[in-house]
Amino acid sequence: MKIVFFTHLTIEFPHMISHLADQYRGCQFIFARTKKEYKEALPGSHVLVTGNPSSEDIEAAENLKLIIVPYAGVSQLDFSLLHKKGICLANSHGNAPVVAERAVALALACCGRVVEFHNDQKKGNWHRTGYHHKPFDYWFSMVGKNISILGTGAVGQNIAALLTGFNCQVKGFRRKRGVLPKHFDSVTSDLEEALNFGDIIFMALPITDETRGILSNDNISLLEGKFLINVGRGDLIEEKPFFEALKSRQLRGAGIDAWYDYPSKENPGATGSKLPFCDLKNVVISPHAASHTPEGKMGQLSGALEVIEAYVKDGIIINEISGDY
Repeated sequence: MKIVFFTHLTIEFPHMISHLADQYRGCQFIFARTKKEYKEALPGSHVLVTGNPSSEDIEAAENLKLIIVPYAGVSQLDFSLLHKKGICLANSHGNAPVVAERAVALALACCGRVVEFHNDQKKGNWHRTGYHHKPFDYWFSMVGKNISILGTGAVGQNIAALLTGFNCQVKGFRRKRGVLPKHFDSVTSDLEEALNFGDIIFMALPITDETRGILSNDNISLLEGKFLINVGRGDLIEEKPFFEALKSRQLRGAGIDAWYDYPSKENPGATGSKLPFCDLKNVVISPHAASHTPEGKMGQLSGALEVIEAYVKDGIIINEISGDY
């Protein structure tokens, strides 16, 4: 079996792959460091471990049976081609603990008005009102609040686990009810119920045809007075209604790590949106960096290696993409 890696993870963390050739002697492992090496390795490959194989790459790998994306997002792939060629797809959930950590950090910063108070204190504003009957400008504590987590997969479950110390009531939202995940108090498949329940809403859904624009002009009014944290994908939320709800303070605040407009060769200075989210005091912004720690990246590679181990040893595919959330 020929297994081809093309990811910065194998270059950054070579100690995690040094054992593979000895452990799986019946397999040929190729760790491509350049696009040229990757393209040359595609013919005859059975497994690809890479983030964004093109349709041409998939066609060139005539024996391909499995693609392993070493992180969560897979919406960039040509699913119709994979289905046509009978190629299976799996991803890695190994970065979920640190993505959840980032989500909770954004919630604490947003609800606690940490960035706003930091910037204002530099100008001499200590957020005292000057009124005897209410001398302090308050922030919002997460302790004991109702939390809705949209998406009960690995990231959602890790968010719920981190919130146990805050004595929160946690409700999950997913399409299918199923078994109640650990650290959730309840789960619903009713989106309106989930949005009404939470004082703080965490977005941890993948992008699919069903989740794209799941928060829109039609239901964003349900978030009045609430906080929203997005570590999923930008397009889960319609951009303009989201901005207007934050600008008008209908939506009390947001912590955003997933965006609409990313840097490119044509626009290297992109700030995440053509709308000025970054100018709003009730928004804490993050440059899609929730997994950007050594632990997060090693977790991604570890998750991919777990998929390989199960596939090579037992012929099964774990973390296979099924479309469920």
